[in-house]
Amino acid sequence: MEAIDNPTTGTYIRRYEDWAEWMQYAAKDATFLPPESRMSRRVGHANWAGTETFEEAFKLATHGWAEGRDRVKEMADRIRSVICSKIVRPEPRFAEAGDEVCVGRYLEGEPSHMIEFPPQEHNASGGRIVSIGLNVFVSAGCNRELFQMRGAAIVAMIDALETLGYRCELTMCMGCTGQGKGSYQMTVPVKKASEQPEMDRLSFIFSHESIFRRLQFAVGETDPSRACQDQFGIGSYYWTPGKYAEARKHDFFFENMSSTEDNACWRSYELASEEVLRLLRASGLVELEDKASMEQST
Repeated sequence: MEAIDNPTTGTYIRRYEDWAEWMQYAAKDATFLPPESRMSRRVGHANWAGTETFEEAFKLATHGWAEGRDRVKEMADRIRSVICSKIVRPEPRFAEAGDEVCVGRYLEGEPSHMIEFPPQEHNASGGRIVSIGLNVFVSAGCNRELFQMRGAAIVAMIDALETLGYRCELTMCMGCTGQGKGSYQMTVPVKKASEQPEMDRLSFIFSHESIFRRLQFAVGETDPSRACQDQFGIGSYYWTPGKYAEARKHDFFFENMSSTEDNACWRSYELASEEVLRLLRASGLVELEDKASMEQST
């Protein structure tokens, strides 16, 4: 883990090599807190923390969250069906140079015997890489339904993009303050563009409260800097909402879920689908039906 500390400004940057290293920090003994002060290890409070114990959360993160995967997949499929129904899929065209040979036209001696696919229809191995980031901070007042709906929407977006030939790289992030002071910036790569999505793990990261309220709490408790722990209330309030400084480096970035925000776009399947379509349209990566056509078709 790369740690950059600036106690003068209260800025602490934590860059983990990958998901495995982040999990190793979550499993460590606390660096400064006594065991009884570790909120990550507090037994009970499953309605808030998502699990009864830290061990249960760690097992789900390690071996997969089958129940959640199935629920998130069911939710994501509903959102994905709406997304895919609005995507305009240009037809391939014949040309003298292209991506694949049309054997029939080649044997007939047609000069335009190559099939040229539009960019988003290219074979997955050569597709553009799309970067998606997620700030995993969740305020105490945010409920499970909103968190899971947003997670399902992200899964649906990933599925739609990869179906179109894009390859997604995913980064788990955190941008927080300490009661409005200082800045805590964390980066954890969780999926390379060359890797297939592991739905058990992604469902847990995107949709389970324990990713923050058990595991990230534990990571904070094992941080090597006492000044960092003091700055961000480790052992008491555990960070307050903030923004991730490098959000613009990603094609898509989902900020923290704060109880002070409306979060209305995650309150139903319809609203979540509209939000994903809005993001896709703004990105320019996918051609969608114009709004007038969409309204006529509904």
